Amino acid sequence: MKRCCLLLAVINFALGVCAQNPHVIQAEWFIGPDPGEGLGTAMQVADGAWDEAMEAVIATLPPQAPGSTTIGVRVKGANGYWSSAFTSVIHTGAALTARSVNVQQGEYFWDTDPGEGAGTPLLAFDGDFNDALEQAMASDNSITTGAHRLYVRVRGADTGWSALFTQVVQVNTPLSARDIHVQAGEFFFDSDPGEGNATALLAFDGDWNAAVETGMASVPSPAVGDHLLYIRMRSADGQWSNEYKTVLHVGPQLTPRPVMVQAAEYFWGTDPGEGAGLPMLAFDGDFNSAIEQADIASNGATLGANVLGVRVLGADGGWSTTFSSIVHVGPALALRDVRIQFGEYFYDVDPGAGNGTALTAFNGAWDEALEQAIANAPSPAQGDHLLYVRVQGSDGQWSNEYKTVVHVSAPVTARPVAVISGEYYWDTDPGAGSGIPLSALDGDFDEVLEVAVQNASEELPAGPHLLGVRVLGSDGGWSAPFLQAVHVTAPVVQNLPVTLSAFLQGPLTSATTMSDALRTNNLIPLTEPFTALGYNHVGSGGETINPMVLTILYGQVVDWIFVELRDKDDPSIVLQTRCGLIKNNGTIVGTNGASPISFNALAGDYHLCVKHRNHLGVMTHDPLALSASGAALDLRVPSTPTYGTNARATTFGRRALWSGDATGNGIIKYTGGGNDRDPILVTVGSTTPNNVVPGVYSTRDVNMNGQVKYTGGGNDRDPILLNVGSTTPNNIRPAQLP
Repeated sequence: MKRCCLLLAVINFALGVCAQNPHVIQAEWFIGPDPGEGLGTAMQVADGAWDEAMEAVIATLPPQAPGSTTIGVRVKGANGYWSSAFTSVIHTGAALTARSVNVQQGEYFWDTDPGEGAGTPLLAFDGDFNDALEQAMASDNSITTGAHRLYVRVRGADTGWSALFTQVVQVNTPLSARDIHVQAGEFFFDSDPGEGNATALLAFDGDWNAAVETGMASVPSPAVGDHLLYIRMRSADGQWSNEYKTVLHVGPQLTPRPVMVQAAEYFWGTDPGEGAGLPMLAFDGDFNSAIEQADIASNGATLGANVLGVRVLGADGGWSTTFSSIVHVGPALALRDVRIQFGEYFYDVDPGAGNGTALTAFNGAWDEALEQAIANAPSPAQGDHLLYVRVQGSDGQWSNEYKTVVHVSAPVTARPVAVISGEYYWDTDPGAGSGIPLSALDGDFDEVLEVAVQNASEELPAGPHLLGVRVLGSDGGWSAPFLQAVHVTAPVVQNLPVTLSAFLQGPLTSATTMSDALRTNNLIPLTEPFTALGYNHVGSGGETINPMVLTILYGQVVDWIFVELRDKDDPSIVLQTRCGLIKNNGTIVGTNGASPISFNALAGDYHLCVKHRNHLGVMTHDPLALSASGAALDLRVPSTPTYGTNARATTFGRRALWSGDATGNGIIKYTGGGNDRDPILVTVGSTTPNNVVPGVYSTRDVNMNGQVKYTGGGNDRDPILLNVGSTTPNNIRPAQLP
């Protein structure tokens, strides 16, 4: 196959001296001997018109035999004379045959060469080894700590392996993060009161739990003058840092002075005196700021140069000095009607102004100075044509023609091509038609281009994977797989805090408060009680608290509480548990008395269940979305849906966990075997029911006042009867949990 030459000639043509109209009107070319002026092959002007002294022309040469050839070009000027021929020797070479150069495969190994083809395969980053240059990736966790030599080689399209590319790599041991975070902060002025005795700082985000914290404090300023401000922090190991200090100057309190504009006026020429000018209007409708924008009119100004004076009245009743400026007032401008009222176009030959094919205004009306137009007409014959467009102005005059070269090609016959099915697979190709089906996003595979979605989900191990996708065409044939390398990252377990609130019916004394009698009587144990009661812990158990947590500084703690994280699809599955504390306002916190309960899990949807040692547990009706940024659940309000029927009691218009499960078996029962009433009687003495056992931390203490009582006011038996139904004592009330 011989190569064809495409000639693009830019001709600089200079006509004779003193030519009236120097421009090119024609050009021709020839190969070999000169056929004579006007007898060469005509050239086409690139912009469609011979009307310039310098023109760009184009020509297509027929295929030439390999070797040297002389080509000649000449142009004809507006004076009718041909120029001399411009000649050039061109060389036509034989056609080049491209050699297939691409990478077919890649592999790597550490330290010792296992032999060509026996290394660990590399994955092409774009999913397919098919180029001369490829990006590849690999994931290898098997290499030991120390210095190693990494080798890489590739196999070409000719099946030959390349030389080895090598690199020394140092593999280090994994780094273990050290727990570094701020636990407390304090500050003082001038004199150090001793570590832990200064004024406490509050963490800006509500919790001291990070290595870098923003603290804040609101305290009266020290006396006027210079002072030293000191700040120090306590870390997770209980040690106080050195003091960070800075000099502060406390000045006397500033009293702001009212500064604002309350009126403004202007005048032209001679000053009429303060308050006698033309009033100005505030741009925002009211003069009430130190800086205002105002409007003025040109009333009173004459044509020519005028002096404009402006002044404002302050809040103190005094007028400002006059701000003056020279303003030139000209005559009013008259707008000229400039718009298009008609448009037309034609090909090659001008039929005369007004006789072309009409254009249609894109917006339906010719009424603007700039218009967009459209036309719907048959195309001219195949080949190159000149397209002309002109418009008629509102004055009835036609514009010059706007022209361009257009090439009309033969019509293209569309072939029915549509996707009728799609599938995908991971890593290993199961064969055409055996992959996992894809669904068309619009519900039907019937287009050349389709957006598809997957109907299934797969759990892939972390690391690199190969995704293959192919489609079935309307001709019944499957496409080649489209391959893409995908790196799957292992899901990250995060700390998921939950702001929880609930009420216990037993100690609830109002719509907002529970009794903290167990705390005030020093009966709350420092170790969680649920292990001894037989609760199943998942990732918790044995938690203890600092005695300081039970002081008034941390709020009024009512008792220990048990929180479960459950599966969103099968809520009978308990994934994690936490032991926490419930305060008298219903807030549930961790064992430090301040932070919310949190779980170490993947962010997602979960059920939450709250339990107490002698109250019925309650669980969310719908899964709750948990994330590292936190979530909230308030079980005190009726609007929070819960699992089951009547899962919570209504007391003081609020929702609370049912009290009376003295046996801790998840059922409130007043009569019959295993009831919750008899253990109370046994505790006070079966033969002495009027006894009271004080100072106890017991599940028999239904109202949680620190004593067990069977008869008389405030006894622990009556709440059980009321919760099963005072007129139906044989009823039972089970916990609404799966």
